[in-house]
Amino acid sequence: MRWRAMNDSRFLRRMGCGRDLPSRRHTGGTARLQGGLALVLLAISTTAGAQVQRSFINLGFEQPAMGPNCFAQVPVSTVPGWRTTHPPGTGIGCGSLPAATGPLVELWSTPFNGLAARAGEQFAELNAQEPSRIYQSVCLVNGETVAWRFSHTGRNNAVGPDDVAEFNVNNASNTIFTARTRSNGASNSGLLDCISLDGGVTLGICNASVQSGAWRDYSGRFTWTGGSGVHDFGFASISTAGGGPIGNFIDNVNVVQSDLCPPARGRRSDDGFCRAHHRVRRHRHRDQRFHGR
Repeated sequence: MRWRAMNDSRFLRRMGCGRDLPSRRHTGGTARLQGGLALVLLAISTTAGAQVQRSFINLGFEQPAMGPNCFAQVPVSTVPGWRTTHPPGTGIGCGSLPAATGPLVELWSTPFNGLAARAGEQFAELNAQEPSRIYQSVCLVNGETVAWRFSHTGRNNAVGPDDVAEFNVNNASNTIFTARTRSNGASNSGLLDCISLDGGVTLGICNASVQSGAWRDYSGRFTWTGGSGVHDFGFASISTAGGGPIGNFIDNVNVVQSDLCPPARGRRSDDGFCRAHHRVRRHRHRDQRFHGR
């Protein structure tokens, strides 16, 4: 289900995310329902590439789809929503994905090497041809609360040491959480790995992690007190049991931010973004009632 979202430069300026971007009206943005989360993209220039994003997309690395029992190293340009610090290289094709060149992201699909995805059919490995950070550029507003969740596991290290990945904003100066997981789902993440204060990350709280097969589910929330604007949420490989290009699997990412839109007044809202937002919420609630959820 797709909804056309109008751009509203006033709203973007209020969020601190549109000041350096063209204000010309363009209707290339869409809002879609994915995994129960309304993801609203606002395209605000005459090119399709300039977008302001308020949450993660391609949460489980299901795109590009490559078919079952595969692993591939693909250019990040083919993985919607995601970017990487991995340098350009020649990748490895599998299934429907040909070998290609570019900054690489490694994807696996169930049941390659005996590992099933935590959600859906595919997941990512942070260490493609070398340790890397993968991230998405998301608009954050000073003072808002962000809830987060992701699943992590190691590779070939049931007896240790752990594969270690850091979830942060922009870099290690705004660390949210450090995951320490083995390939059997065992976790050694402790209280000190849940960061309560680091840079713009404040009031950090983490829930007890939950094992699901070979995966470990981590979740929590924090308040962002850094500058309003576009920031890079991401996962960085810190270390792995195998070293080099082996380990740190990520799947089932979810980031839920504060609702910046005021309650709808009847059927109208002063701002095109919020009109689209409320429309998506109405239809989501209608579908949940229809399906008994």
